[in-house]
Amino acid sequence: MNELLRYVDFVTFKEGVSIWRSEHNREQTVPLGQLENSLDKKYALYFAYVKLIVFETNLLAEKTNVTSALLEYVDALAAYASLYYAKPLLQEKNWCVLPRDCQFALYVKKAFDAKEKNCTAEWTEYMKKAGKIYPDRVSILQSVLKEEAKRIEVAKVSPEMRQLAEELKKNIRALIKVGQSAAAKELVLALEQYVPGDEEIGALKELIGNGM
Repeated sequence: MNELLRYVDFVTFKEGVSIWRSEHNREQTVPLGQLENSLDKKYALYFAYVKLIVFETNLLAEKTNVTSALLEYVDALAAYASLYYAKPLLQEKNWCVLPRDCQFALYVKKAFDAKEKNCTAEWTEYMKKAGKIYPDRVSILQSVLKEEAKRIEVAKVSPEMRQLAEELKKNIRALIKVGQSAAAKELVLALEQYVPGDEEIGALKELIGNGM
């Protein structure tokens, strides 16, 4: 790869990656760690772009763990931007001159930084800015907010209630296994009252629906 990149300018490389992306799907994984270790450091920008494209593809296909996929994507985009753009442009007051996807990533990073510090007002403000600057990604932000709401609901559940919920899950799986779908469904409804937002509830409902 190092020998090949000697003869390929970055613009041509990006075009090649776009062609590769259009011809391959998410199932064909890229060994990012191996690729990074094999490339000379002078090709860091090339690697950063490949990593960005891989994580963007993952994000657009993700349905269940959108938050983690989004964070991987914005981290990759921020890393790419740090190599591609001059440092003054990466200061918040100058973000307005960056492409929309870069602004989106930087606003999302700011939002999650604020969330880590329990700064709810800043979290909300930066998430709104991210959605406003890049409307095509609003649905992703909505999914993230739904996942956050579920996480908060689960966090409110007491340890005793969690233990009871785990016992109910075992009973539900046992009932499904012996074909007692009606009884299993009743327990799932009870389970939802104990642990609203539990991610396993959906999977259990699916098992009941499939008669498994």
